Amino acid sequence: MVVSDELTYPDIMGVLVEPERILARAVKPTIYKAEEFRRKRAPKDAFLRRVLEQPKLFVIGSADDLPAA
Repeated sequence: MVVSDELTYPDIMGVLVEPERILARAVKPTIYKAEEFRRKRAPKDAFLRRVLEQPKLFVIGSADDLPAA
């Protein structure tokens, strides 16, 4: 999952070519703009709830950077 107001799907897919090759499987990111993340988080969207409840590996940023509900 990616939360960004600047990155687009093509931007993200461009950097996933090598990880997909190494993993020998497709990586299908879910991308949210910050406002969309806030909106979906508020009504307890099932996907976001599962992601937020599970351990996370932040590639860039930290939990402090997640938009508040």
